[in-house]
Amino acid sequence: MADPRPLDFSSLRKGMVLGPEHHQFKLIKPVSNSPIGQVWHAQDLSTAAKDKEPDKVALEVINPLLLKSNALETFKTQVTLCKQLDNIHIAKTYGYFMSREGWLFTAMEPISTRSLAKILMEDGYQHLSTEKARIILIQVAKALGYAHNKRISHGDLTPWNIIITPKTGAKLVNFAFRQPLLQQIQQQGMRILNTEFHAPEAFDHVPLANSADIYSFACLTYQLFTGHPPFSPEDPIDSRDIESLEPPKQLSAEQWSVLKPALSDNPGDRPATAAKLMQELFPPKTVQSPESESPAESGKGISDKLKGSKSSARSALPHISFARLGIAALIFTAGLISGYLLASYYLDKQNEELLAKFAEVQKILTLTPSLENKTLLNQKFAELRILNTDPALISAIGAQVEGYKVRLQNKNAERNRPKSIIVSDSAIKPTTSKPEETEPGSAFTNGSVFKDEILPNIFGPNMVVIPSGKFKMGDRNRRGDDNELPIHQVTIRRPFALSQHEITFAEYDLFAINTGRPLPDDEGWGRANRPVINVSWNDANAYADWVRRQTGLAYRLPTEAEWEYSARAGSSTAFWWGNDKGINNAACDDCGSQFDGIQTAPVGSFKANPYGLYDMTGNIYEWVSDCYNDNYEDAPNDGSSWNVGQCNYRVMRGGSWYDISRLIRSASRYRHPANSSRNSWGFRLALDLEN
Repeated sequence: MADPRPLDFSSLRKGMVLGPEHHQFKLIKPVSNSPIGQVWHAQDLSTAAKDKEPDKVALEVINPLLLKSNALETFKTQVTLCKQLDNIHIAKTYGYFMSREGWLFTAMEPISTRSLAKILMEDGYQHLSTEKARIILIQVAKALGYAHNKRISHGDLTPWNIIITPKTGAKLVNFAFRQPLLQQIQQQGMRILNTEFHAPEAFDHVPLANSADIYSFACLTYQLFTGHPPFSPEDPIDSRDIESLEPPKQLSAEQWSVLKPALSDNPGDRPATAAKLMQELFPPKTVQSPESESPAESGKGISDKLKGSKSSARSALPHISFARLGIAALIFTAGLISGYLLASYYLDKQNEELLAKFAEVQKILTLTPSLENKTLLNQKFAELRILNTDPALISAIGAQVEGYKVRLQNKNAERNRPKSIIVSDSAIKPTTSKPEETEPGSAFTNGSVFKDEILPNIFGPNMVVIPSGKFKMGDRNRRGDDNELPIHQVTIRRPFALSQHEITFAEYDLFAINTGRPLPDDEGWGRANRPVINVSWNDANAYADWVRRQTGLAYRLPTEAEWEYSARAGSSTAFWWGNDKGINNAACDDCGSQFDGIQTAPVGSFKANPYGLYDMTGNIYEWVSDCYNDNYEDAPNDGSSWNVGQCNYRVMRGGSWYDISRLIRSASRYRHPANSSRNSWGFRLALDLEN
């Protein structure tokens, strides 16, 4: 009997049916070729119904030369892993299939638009502003963070595997399953494409560590700001020299110093996550106070600029020639609209006017909210609705317009005292010392719990009133380190408030979303009422600044002395409950809780101390305001922040789920760089009550 006819891509044709008997696919048209295989648009015949066309899918038919490789089992495992990925910025993988002819292929979500690589080649990277590039990178970083939390790396992150779609923006394709096949291609001596984006260790083993994706992400970042990748595919991997690279002109020297380590051939030098790299590359801009606004920034006179002819209207906007941009640039121009909805519009004269009107609306949306700008915005939005009837586009822009109005309401509300709600006015008295009472006329008594409105009908963290008093600060039980000495008396002269719990993901995410900051990684442990982690001192301070601006009240990070005073809650023992760590009093490495050495506990999982504060010991280290000093010589004795010393390092208190019990003592202290973060670090807020 003759051997079966060898497989050849030339035998694939439109209308051909592939797949096992129980799940077949009909080929529609070929899309692309690579050493790994051939991509086709196809129909999933198993989804056909009486009155319904079969669902469209993309098939990658694997190169027949790879079908006998040892990598196939790993390939199948990776495809199976990828089936669990369900993220808006990752193309869905449906599985792998084998046809009776011997073809092996994967079925994926169909993507009809162009890759980022093709957009850059055809339209030129010069149309990609810093803001547009940042939006793409944020979306890619979110996709990587999601997959990395599930211990799945992409392994082939290049501009060819990033698609810019009309509805969701950036979407990653070919996630993970190409890794073993790329390695096999290299071993067979075939040329691998786009190696300039691969980490030096990319072909050493499969699956790859997440750090390999961070390297590729850094290469992508470099390309978006220079127009070319940092290295050439012809460069031997061992000759890649970071120091010889030309710094991207669109990035500052400080930003370049952040990006360079991500391009290191040493995985340990790279940031832990792409989100972390983005956060350090593009720290949120400081929001200007209304008093410092210039007429141009406040929108004064913008009405005149936007009135009149179409050309005069455009003169107030960035110089954009819509007819020359191309559809991809229109996608980017509409980047502030969720999903880049303008991508589906063609460049005829009517849509030229539509796009100009859209740009006018977008320009007003960037201005500081004012009644004049609100009136102008309503007018321009009405004109836009006349030109366009697409409900999805109008709905998306309408949401932005409503958001602008909310911002104006918030700004007006700031002129008045924000609302405060008393959660509990039953004072929680310390058990071991008699605190001084608050001054006559004070709104709250010691131990009261309240919260302040930070957005309309949205309130900030619960705050507990802490009494004034005196205490001895430092290692009173001789269990600590030299940096806890000398013991010294501190006087807290006025009551203040401290957040009842560590700031949660729910509270921090509200801030991040409202200010455009990346959401910190939750390590897959959950968000909501778990303490926010993976935040630096800079992040914590920015949150405090935001709450202060939103409320008009003196929110800030607590001082180190305030923190220890509150943690002790009148005690002189190692822990507020005594000198013995006990069982299940906190989350640390050896505290006898279900969270020990594993992950954070939801806030409030353990007993409150006598001041009504939760988790002051263990769970997460908490940033405080002070600069670090090696000991308490010359430390303030009035409870104020110590703002001299090693100010590139900031003090953290309380220990964490990861640390031994000795480090969660009330006196224990540590320090880290202000721009660093880990999954065991967070913070809480303080509030001055003078006013």
